[in-house]
Amino acid sequence: MDIDLYLQKLGLSIYQIKAYKALVELKLARAGAISAKSKVPQSKIYGVLDSLAEKGLINIMPSKPKEYTAIEPHIVIENLISSKKDAISVLESEKELVLKAMNLGIEPKDEFAIEVFFGRDQHIKIGLDILRSSKKECMMLLRSLRSRGLIDILSINKKIKMKVMIQMLNEENVDIIEKVIKAGIPIKISNARRFKIILADNDLSYICIPNPKDFSSYFTVKFNGQEFNKAMRELYSGLWAKAKLVTMKDIQQVKAKH
Repeated sequence: MDIDLYLQKLGLSIYQIKAYKALVELKLARAGAISAKSKVPQSKIYGVLDSLAEKGLINIMPSKPKEYTAIEPHIVIENLISSKKDAISVLESEKELVLKAMNLGIEPKDEFAIEVFFGRDQHIKIGLDILRSSKKECMMLLRSLRSRGLIDILSINKKIKMKVMIQMLNEENVDIIEKVIKAGIPIKISNARRFKIILADNDLSYICIPNPKDFSSYFTVKFNGQEFNKAMRELYSGLWAKAKLVTMKDIQQVKAKH
């Protein structure tokens, strides 16, 4: 099978493919070594490596000079395919609207609604309502996945495609995370700490921002509209690509400490 052609179909350029494959072999390397092995010109290599980092294919190490490591290929391909599926899902959701507009000879207009809520109880209620409304897919970025109502939704809606990101894994939520993983729902740990996100299908989403001076108070915005939710899905996909997959090994390590 032509690996380069396959990766091109997933949206990578020739230079990105060469640099990524070289870094997979090198494990840890500086830009010069990657350039030499991949045959990507020195004048292009930094831009190519930055673009790979943005796509979540490599990590930039906090060293001087910079060093780079590759994300494991099976994770990279999973994330690239997921991004393609997300893009196709958005196109499918907009198809009828576009066809109707073309038949009428008008430009399609996106119906958009926004609601703002304050307080912890409201943020939990709105989030659960959005998840319950999911018919095909839901994605979430949450602090720790400890809400009883949320766990009920995750356990009941097995026909819905789900993705979950959390901001921490510790003794308080490790048992719940283990149950969710065993249910076949992928969970990753994200470095995004200052907000929470929930998306349902292509229509509803919310972003919740806690007060940095009082984490018991929340500012929640609920959006209903395909154009904004498309942007939210792109944000989520970017965070998902950079997040670390939680494995049963991680679960066992947390349990061993306590």
